[in-house]
Amino acid sequence: MPPLADYRTVLDFESTDDIVHALKEGVNENRAPYDENAHPDWVLPVNDSTSFEKQSLADEADRLSVLRDYQVLETENEDDYDMITEEAGQFYNVPWACVSFVDMGRLWFKSMYKDDIDIKETPRKDSFCAYTLQSKEGLFVVRDTYQDPRFSKNPYVTGHPGWRFYAGVPLVSPEGAKLGTFCLLDRKPRPEGLSMEDERKLKAMAKKVMDRLVNRKRKFAPVMKKRFSSDCLVEMAESESNVNQFVELEPSQEDYSSAKKSKLNPSSNLKKQAVRRKPAPEMIIRPPVLDIILPDPKTAGVDPDAYLAQLVEALYGVKLQTKPALDLGEFFPKITDEQMAAYDVEVVTAARENNIKELRQICERKGPKALNCFNRFGEGLLNLSCRRGFQEITAYLLSNEVGLKACIRDDYGRTPLHDACWNPSPLIEICTWLMEKEPALFFVTDKRGFTPFQYARKSDWLVWRNFLFERRHLLEPLSRPEVLKMFS
Repeated sequence: MPPLADYRTVLDFESTDDIVHALKEGVNENRAPYDENAHPDWVLPVNDSTSFEKQSLADEADRLSVLRDYQVLETENEDDYDMITEEAGQFYNVPWACVSFVDMGRLWFKSMYKDDIDIKETPRKDSFCAYTLQSKEGLFVVRDTYQDPRFSKNPYVTGHPGWRFYAGVPLVSPEGAKLGTFCLLDRKPRPEGLSMEDERKLKAMAKKVMDRLVNRKRKFAPVMKKRFSSDCLVEMAESESNVNQFVELEPSQEDYSSAKKSKLNPSSNLKKQAVRRKPAPEMIIRPPVLDIILPDPKTAGVDPDAYLAQLVEALYGVKLQTKPALDLGEFFPKITDEQMAAYDVEVVTAARENNIKELRQICERKGPKALNCFNRFGEGLLNLSCRRGFQEITAYLLSNEVGLKACIRDDYGRTPLHDACWNPSPLIEICTWLMEKEPALFFVTDKRGFTPFQYARKSDWLVWRNFLFERRHLLEPLSRPEVLKMFS
């Protein structure tokens, strides 16, 4: 295997034109000039147009330009990402869970929950994640690498660490660029693959990572723009003594063990790899450390709505106001006669009895539209499952298989989030799923002017404040222009 320094990074190039030129040459300096009939490292050797998107040099150059603009490559580990990979590793019981970025000639790991391996990057041509980026399914799974001719001779399969199973979801930016992946790796094959619920959760974790990346970029953008002036550019020295000038990111407010962080990514190892890399001739722009003071969820006496408003203002500098559901017009799709006709005894009985098996059978026979039904008061199956705390049914209704929308309300203005918060016990999982779908639901009031949190018990206020703080990355959509226009 060639030295890692032979694999270029997009950080070595200033413009998209430079990237295009480099892609034509090939990512390795020793390669022959670009040939349309050849396969550079960034082109996958696959002809399956039904499962994989066709690659083009222009698309790849655009993707790499977006990746470079996120200024995440060659940055230190951050607790915000390490906690997600650790959660995934433990939930799926795998030795490795990673946040990776597919660079020009390498796969670079931002975070890796790992067993007995210390890898910061691998050659792109040997990566599973490159396939994930081109998969049309939004998920790429290799159940047994030994049985897959694409990977059976991969050096990371035949040698150490001996990967036998892979599952990855692309990290898709708002611009539509697939920057990298959130993935799982195991040294044991998994012939059964992942369950539908496991796939849903993996995609949710990937979205959580992407949301944090977008928020990070948004916070750095104003300062980054100023730093493009010549007097603010910071040049990275070539000596080892200056390698530690890589970006230091904002500390998380979670109490995360520094020892664990050190285990995940020893700084000395990062320095060694950085020194091996050929120095870039361009200036390196370093985002500054931003000290954002977030409201403490442990402050007594603060109701969840007030805490949410404080949190959103601290994160995004905006003040949102609650709005009556009945005044929000297009925010809630109009219920059709067909949807009301589908609300029959069979489907309602299955939902009320928490019979997920029967609901699946109905969906298989009649299609997902059979479950997208409402009674004459505007209540749907999602309202029912959230109010009763039917977790499995709620997950199924919100899954891609059924695809119900969280933005629904009954004639009284109650949303599924109102129903979930009404439950005697805090339904953390269900509320998280609804929050992932549409966090603006927290600012919707019913006919009496009650928000979802006003349906919750005062004794659970601390639980809900912690809930919001721990999932604050899911609030990023509240900064979208259309949301600000509606709730400001």
